[in-house]
Amino acid sequence: MKWRYIVLTIVLILIILAISYVTLQKKVETVPITSPTEPTQPISKERIVAYAYRDTITGIDPSIEFDTGIVILSNVYEPLLYYDPIKNEFKPALAISWNKVNETAWIFNLRKNAKFHDGTYLTSEAVRFSILRSKLIYEEKGIGPGWIWDCLEDIFIINETSILFKLKYPAPIPLIASSAYGAYIYSPNVLRYTNASDMMDERIRLWFEAGNDVGSGPYKIELYKPESEVVLRKFEDWWGWDIVNNSKAPEIVVIKIVEEPASQELGLLDGSIHIAINVAKASINRLLNQGYKIINQTTFHNYILMFNAKRWPTNITDFTKSSAICNSMGQGNRVCFSRIC
Repeated sequence: MKWRYIVLTIVLILIILAISYVTLQKKVETVPITSPTEPTQPISKERIVAYAYRDTITGIDPSIEFDTGIVILSNVYEPLLYYDPIKNEFKPALAISWNKVNETAWIFNLRKNAKFHDGTYLTSEAVRFSILRSKLIYEEKGIGPGWIWDCLEDIFIINETSILFKLKYPAPIPLIASSAYGAYIYSPNVLRYTNASDMMDERIRLWFEAGNDVGSGPYKIELYKPESEVVLRKFEDWWGWDIVNNSKAPEIVVIKIVEEPASQELGLLDGSIHIAINVAKASINRLLNQGYKIINQTTFHNYILMFNAKRWPTNITDFTKSSAICNSMGQGNRVCFSRIC
C-alpha cells in the first residue's frame, strides 16, 4: 500500500513538471524578440529646392541644345558675357573685359580663377573649342544654334587667358557671346572623356546626353532623367559664390517635370515642390491668401513665324511682304496674343 502512494506521488510530480515545462515554453515563445536599437540616420542639413518645370528636357549638349534644355544649361554652363536687356548693358561672366580692336576684331580677357566641374581651369583653348564646335556642328550637320557664329572667321589664342575673335564681317560679338544658346563654354577634356577623334565626333553628344557635364556654372548635374526629373548639386568651387554672397543658396536643386498646372498647384500645397511656373490664373488669388508669394520676372522670348512658301496664300510674295511689314509694326504680336493679353 505504501508503495502505491509512492508511485502515485512520483507520477503526480512528473505530470506537474510536464505541465510546467509546456507552460514555460509557451511563455518563451510569446515573448517578442527585440533587436538592438539601430542608430538613427543623421538628418541631412542640405538645403533642397524643388522646381516644377512644365516641359520634358529636349537635350543638354551645350553646343547643340536649342530648346527646353536651357533650364539645365543656364545653371551648369556659362557664356563669356551676360546681357541685361533692361539696362542694355553687358556684365562679365567668364570674360572680365572685352575690347573692340576694329570692325572685324575683338579681344576678350578671361577669368583666371574659373574652374570647370572636372577640376581644370578655364583657358583660351576651352573657349576656342566650345565656340568652334557650336559653329561647325551647325555648318556641317545643320543642327543647333551655331548659326549665331556665322560672322566668325576664327579664334586666335593670344595667351592662356586672352583670345582674339577674327570676323568675316562686322558683327556685335559681345551680344553674340552672351547668347543663351550656342555660346556656352566647357572643358575640351570632353575629347578625352569620350575617346572622340575630333570635336565633331558623335560620341561627345551621346556623352552629354547621358547626363554628363564639364561646365563651369554654380551647379553640376547629378541625376538626369529628361522626362521626369533632373537633380543638380552645388559646385563649391564656382568662382561666383563670393560675388553672389548668398548663404541660402541650395545645395541641391531638383527640377521636376510637371506638365499640368493643377499638378503644379497640388505640389505646392503638399510641399513636394517649392517653386511653380505654370499655375492656373484662377488659383493665384487663393494661393496668395494662403501665404504663397508671386515673383514677376522680365524674360526674353523669341517667337519665330514661319511661312509655307509652297502653299497658298503664303506662297504669294506680296502676302509675305505685307505680313513682314505688319509684324515689324507690332501688329502681328497684338493679333497672336490678343486672346491672352
